[in-house]
Amino acid sequence: MHDKIDSPLQTSIWETAVGLRSFYKSKGFKEIRRTYMPVISVKTIIPYITANDERFVVKSMGELVKNRLLFNKLITLVKRNYEHTHLDNPVAEMEDNSWGKMITADDVILDGSFIGLDPVEKNILAYSFLHTSEKKDTAEIGWAGVHSPEANTLLRSLVFQQIKYAEKQNVQFIEGEFDTTDECAMSLLKVIPVSPCPAWITYRKE
Repeated sequence: MHDKIDSPLQTSIWETAVGLRSFYKSKGFKEIRRTYMPVISVKTIIPYITANDERFVVKSMGELVKNRLLFNKLITLVKRNYEHTHLDNPVAEMEDNSWGKMITADDVILDGSFIGLDPVEKNILAYSFLHTSEKKDTAEIGWAGVHSPEANTLLRSLVFQQIKYAEKQNVQFIEGEFDTTDECAMSLLKVIPVSPCPAWITYRKE
């Protein structure tokens, strides 16, 4: 006889599935997250890009991994932010070495992933990773985050630099996933000119 597994039920549907949304709500499911996945036209967004914020130092992931101290700080910050934005779906416990391998996986574009540091290059303030895609002429914005909300403007600057990098690599489109549980992601979505798109809604029933 199997022990009873006490775990919540969770499902996700498109925002446009009105009938299913009503059904799940009637059964006691609660919305815990919305994920927006816009497709950004590089050519369209280039005119909106502003000058880089020269108050900070920007390094590519390829450069940063050569500095073990800074790379360890990046691992700590990425882990902290990821855990904070996934409180409803806690991440499994992993060693820092495993986190390091995740953020330098084969699909990460090291020269197109940028990290913003303070002027003396001792603390990491923001980061945004760029990934390859299975789609032709497309790249993906991956993990992005900040040390504190004051660095949100720096994060936007990093993303704009990624878009300029993508243009030089003849990338036509950039895709991203922006969760409502992630304040940084929502901040980015407000300043990046994208066409409206339906949300992928995640429901949960305890």
